[in-house]
Amino acid sequence: MMRAGGYLIPRDADDQARGGREIDLQSLKPGDLLYFAYDEGKGAVHHVGIYYDNGKMIHSPTPGKKIEITVLEGTTYEKELCTVRRYWKEENDDGQGGPSAS
Repeated sequence: MMRAGGYLIPRDADDQARGGREIDLQSLKPGDLLYFAYDEGKGAVHHVGIYYDNGKMIHSPTPGKKIEITVLEGTTYEKELCTVRRYWKEENDDGQGGPSAS
């Protein structure tokens, strides 16, 4: 999906979770990638979702299931959220992964 939008990111979720720009939870925007890890977010990354908005994500809960929009609050996903990454550039982005100096 990201490739179709012109963004190349690593194939494996574990590698993806270390790349891109780290985003804090108060700065979430639709399209940010949410990474989930075992052991309440401290273990190995096992799932990725796309932030939808208003505390929800788009994801496929298991292989072969339909894509769904899920509320994060009060779920196992909320407990296992380990990092949020942004791979897309914003209008004020200087291409170096941070805000522009202008």
